[in-house]
Amino acid sequence: MGKLPEAQKAFERARSLHGQDHLAKLYLGMVLGQDGDRARGLREIEAGLRGLGDWLDDLDRNHSDGLYWDPGLHLRKEIQRSLAMIESRDIRGSKLIASGERLGREFEEEIDESQKQFEDNVIGDGDGGGPG
Repeated sequence: MGKLPEAQKAFERARSLHGQDHLAKLYLGMVLGQDGDRARGLREIEAGLRGLGDWLDDLDRNHSDGLYWDPGLHLRKEIQRSLAMIESRDIRGSKLIASGERLGREFEEEIDESQKQFEDNVIGDGDGGGPG
């Protein structure tokens, strides 16, 4: 929406209040990159991507509802593609920003989808009808 200073302030606040908010780090990095602070933006994007990947791995290893998260590995593959771009130093800003935006949307959708799958399969009777 073009309100980069306001967005930066909001994401910095979210990051400081919730150190494990990896999406806030990712979004902060995208805002910084678009606002001209490319080096810091890349650091934040990389931290956000690594944090999201680690979070998904931890969810798989340590939580029973992990099987409902990213079953097709789409999120993990997108994270790896973006990290590979950063690590190779072949960084195309617009491509990295588009990837970050896509990941943000997909994580938001995955929250809803994994919750629905969990409720259908664990709480409900598995027919999609919810409890009972």
